[in-house]
Amino acid sequence: MCGSRRAVLRGDTLKEGYVLHLDGADHWTLSGFSVTNGEKGIMADRAAHNIVQGIDVHHIGHEGIHLRAFSTDNLVRGNLVHHTGLRKARYGEGLYIGSAHSNWCQHSGCKPDRSDRNRILDNRIGPEVTAEGVDLKEGTTSGVVSGNDFIGANMTGADSWVDVKGNGWQVKANRGNLSPRDGFQVHVEASGWGRGNQITGNQATWAPTASTASGSTTTPGARWSAATTTSAGPARTWPTSPVASTHEQRSSEHAGCGHRGWARRAGHGGVPGPHRP
Repeated sequence: MCGSRRAVLRGDTLKEGYVLHLDGADHWTLSGFSVTNGEKGIMADRAAHNIVQGIDVHHIGHEGIHLRAFSTDNLVRGNLVHHTGLRKARYGEGLYIGSAHSNWCQHSGCKPDRSDRNRILDNRIGPEVTAEGVDLKEGTTSGVVSGNDFIGANMTGADSWVDVKGNGWQVKANRGNLSPRDGFQVHVEASGWGRGNQITGNQATWAPTASTASGSTTTPGARWSAATTTSAGPARTWPTSPVASTHEQRSSEHAGCGHRGWARRAGHGGVPGPHRP
């Protein structure tokens, strides 16, 4: 399923529903288009071996992209995620993997939501992502978060770019700018979880850049929690949302788009989401 940034999937309201739902879908490629105006942007349930790439996810009521309910082996790469949490700031994560243990009975049969081996690579997350840029829930294991740029301007519902609660995650070679408190945090939210994670080789800058001009310029510099860091290099440049660069448009036009399963748009056979998973 491919398109340019001018191809827009638009939900009906920020108050409920998913703009795009991968429901039991395997081997889909979603590439290049824009997703906006839903309570949740892209939701994946029981979805495996999918690629979500080059999509502009913006102006969303809660989280931008969410993989849950045993969604495994997915690749989320090169997306722009910004202006989330417009309904509730504390639910405005950029990317959300798994489910909180309080919701396991709702989404994973009262067992850990093993949304495992997902890769989150080379995304720009922020500005105006009001909660964590990436939230890795207890129950998830063996994923990778690498090469992402975090812009923490106006993060009012959380205090770190990445919150790790699962096991065996690799969080490496990411770059961040502005955070209310920390760069990365590790938490034990359920017994046996929050273990064996590696957070290495990440970079931080403290000064606002052109990309954060719409955000606060007085946010205190982030601290790195459980991280090994190096000095920051120059900030990366990204195409201005929502119009893609010529290269991005050509890439989306030629990306492979195979599928097996169901991909649904809210309001067109999709299932409205609960108020909070």
